[in-house]
Amino acid sequence: MRNLAKFLGFIAIMAIIGFSLISCKDGVTDAPVTIPDMCSDCGKVICECIDSPIIEVTVEMWDSYGDDWDGNGALRINVNGTNLSPYAKASGSKSYYYFDVLPCDEVSFFWIEGSNQSENAFAVYYNNEQPDPPFNPNSSEWSPANDPNGRVLLYRQYNTMDNVSNGTLLGSFTVTGSIILCNDCWQNPCECSYIPPITGEKEITIAMWDSSNDGWDTDAALRININGANLSQNARLNSGGGPGYYTFNVNLNDVVNFYWVNGGQYDYECAFAIYYSDNPPNPSFNPNSSSWSPANDPNGKVLIYKQFSNSGSVGNGTQLGSLTVSGNSNVTPTVEFEITLAAMSEWELTDQTAYVATNTNRIFTVNGTYSTYRWYLDGALINSSSSYTFNKPNGVYQLMIVVTNSTGDSRSGRCWVTVSATPLAYPNTPSSVTATATSSNSITVSWNSVSGATGYKIYRSSSSSGTFTEVGTSTTTSYINTGLAASTTYYYRVAAYNNIGTGSQSSVVNVATLSNVSNNTTQANASNIQLNIPVHVDLTTSSKMSRWYIFTASTSGIYYFSTSNESNNAFLTFVSSSGTDGTYNDGRPAILTRTFTAGETIYIRAEMLWSSSETGSFTLTVTNSIITTYPITSTITVGGLMYTGTLGAGQTQYIRVSLNAGSTYRIRWNDSDNTTGYADIMVGLINESTSTTVQAMTDNSSSNNFTYTVPSGASGNYLIAVQGYNTSNSGTYAVGCAIN
Repeated sequence: MRNLAKFLGFIAIMAIIGFSLISCKDGVTDAPVTIPDMCSDCGKVICECIDSPIIEVTVEMWDSYGDDWDGNGALRINVNGTNLSPYAKASGSKSYYYFDVLPCDEVSFFWIEGSNQSENAFAVYYNNEQPDPPFNPNSSEWSPANDPNGRVLLYRQYNTMDNVSNGTLLGSFTVTGSIILCNDCWQNPCECSYIPPITGEKEITIAMWDSSNDGWDTDAALRININGANLSQNARLNSGGGPGYYTFNVNLNDVVNFYWVNGGQYDYECAFAIYYSDNPPNPSFNPNSSSWSPANDPNGKVLIYKQFSNSGSVGNGTQLGSLTVSGNSNVTPTVEFEITLAAMSEWELTDQTAYVATNTNRIFTVNGTYSTYRWYLDGALINSSSSYTFNKPNGVYQLMIVVTNSTGDSRSGRCWVTVSATPLAYPNTPSSVTATATSSNSITVSWNSVSGATGYKIYRSSSSSGTFTEVGTSTTTSYINTGLAASTTYYYRVAAYNNIGTGSQSSVVNVATLSNVSNNTTQANASNIQLNIPVHVDLTTSSKMSRWYIFTASTSGIYYFSTSNESNNAFLTFVSSSGTDGTYNDGRPAILTRTFTAGETIYIRAEMLWSSSETGSFTLTVTNSIITTYPITSTITVGGLMYTGTLGAGQTQYIRVSLNAGSTYRIRWNDSDNTTGYADIMVGLINESTSTTVQAMTDNSSSNNFTYTVPSGASGNYLIAVQGYNTSNSGTYAVGCAIN
């Protein structure tokens, strides 16, 4: 279960402080239930079929001078009365602090020490609900009007912290959110846990002594009564002089009475002290009245006591004291069990049902170690071991597990798992299989999707009747087979597979690779490229060579030419039929967009970007829909602090910034051309919504910046693309954006 241990830890804390998760009946929930509807404690069945309810909070912090928060300034964060450690404080110009909470948690922020506080700013928000547009520490750039959905929970901007003193409460909020719970569900992965009523929220210790070192005589003992019910076992010192100990658990607000039972003439030899286990007396209690008195216990840690005396009996049934349980819990709840499927082969967990082939053994296990185990199938006890081997004919069954721990605490609520012993079928055979030659050494195989398939296996042979050998797998509906010989015919079959196994192979398709790797090195010998058929572009045979392709649009509209799997940075150029260079783009990935009329033809020149000695390869694909999702490294604001990042060798990073139509912006950066210790980089600009490059990658070493005016109707998110000047460059860089 995702984050299960942490989830159950938080559950235990919530139960201890008096919160429960859901309204319930007889320890079983009605599924599905959405909370936070709080109720009194009771047993619960939880099948977690969504992500954990744990919510991550982000504290984003700035310092306008970029030199940390001065004077040890920091934020002290308090969750449900407990301070987090360490404190949150800015490092450099901007930094982040993260912590986890649950729905209904109370979170408060206090200011600690500090100087030059006008330089300080911060914003608090849920990590999965970041403010959009982003928060800006400058009050001229951001106000609550920019946050109509209230995603910024707390904030302070520059020049608003001047007079904040040590210990000042800066704000607080109650965590919102919900948890989806259900009583009967299976999903991959999904585990069920029974959370019983939380008992024993306080542990009490009775320490016992005997002055004659022979135990309490005549079966003398303490009878313990909680809320009118006697515990089944009395507390007594069986032998020796002690101290001996007896512990038991109680709930908050329980009324506990202590009575002397049996005993007789030697009761004067007996002594005891009662206290909460997590709060023992200090100095320790002494059974001799000459060595200890209540004056030695100013905090009242000893709740009830009896010391040695010279003679006399107590009297059977005498009440020796009473207390009402108070304070915070000192008991860590026993870990709740989880039912899991041990062996996953031949299993498929779908539609909230576990499927297993008929007459196949499947083992159910319980996580954790317990004293006793009881498995029930359709209400009948069937097994008493830590695991249960399931083997039943076709049908629907209900399984329940009951465990007991070493202290006799029974987890006996219902945790039902619905299992259908239905054999799974192999996936169907792929249809519409095609093979297309994309170069002299590569062929692209494509097919239609098969319902229920996990993936596909591609088989190849040198003849239609020869042996077909698996050459690769794919989780999509195409596969590029590279490393082939020129002018050679290859034969292919495709089969779908799932958790049960591999289905039947398709009918045979064949195609010959192109005649020679050098054929399409000129525009006159351009190779045809088809829509949605990836092409392997091989530029490894000689330095700074070009490959030429020709594409004809079947319908009017925008088409996207993108690269992937680059061994080095790709460079694409559109060339018209007259030979005049048109739009170009480079980078990793490189993307070209162009609006075509039906039947229009264009040439694409593909090459590597850098020096005359560079070689490499990549995949080129033409689609009529946006196919690129950019990995966003960070988000910055116009006029805000520059983003400082670290670039890996051969890596491209994308920094998002929101730009408005009609405005002119200046993109600026620091690299080795103007700042010692920085990496040598190139920078470009992409319209994220259209994947269109509006500024090609440039070094611009003379000024390390460029300007861009956003066209009418083109407001939105743009990506500042950053990559090394060549594939060996790596290191630190800084980039920012401002109104020109």
